Amino acid sequence: MKESTFTSHIARYIRESFATPVVVVKYHDIVTAGVPDLSVSFQGRTIFFETKSVERLTELRKKIDQRQLAFLMLLERTGVPVWYVISYRLGEAYRIAVMSPHDVWVWHRTKKILWRTNRFGATLSDDLTWLVGRYVRMNPEDK
Repeated sequence: MKESTFTSHIARYIRESFATPVVVVKYHDIVTAGVPDLSVSFQGRTIFFETKSVERLTELRKKIDQRQLAFLMLLERTGVPVWYVISYRLGEAYRIAVMSPHDVWVWHRTKKILWRTNRFGATLSDDLTWLVGRYVRMNPEDK
């Protein structure tokens, strides 16, 4: 799955998941220079997502831009919610893994696996529901 397709899929899914107003901005269509791909503003807060799409999670290292990672870690240190959302193939299906910029930095250097996945879903749609519930709506039962 192309990264732009994956990002558009996430943006559309988030827009359709809310009955109340939500603003989803795809920055990679506007500017590059280290800015995350997507922001979601909802109920007075904003969360940023950087999307990556790989066939296997082992290919992710090649896709991490160190300047962008440094910028996202600065955002994260200020308390701004920032997440890498990674699409990868598992068998015939695509799935989602989520990592904080700090976790990406640790994983990139130590190979220690720190990503989070939806342990209960079986499809990309299940994973998107999990992503919206846990990282956008911040449902307490999902923490």
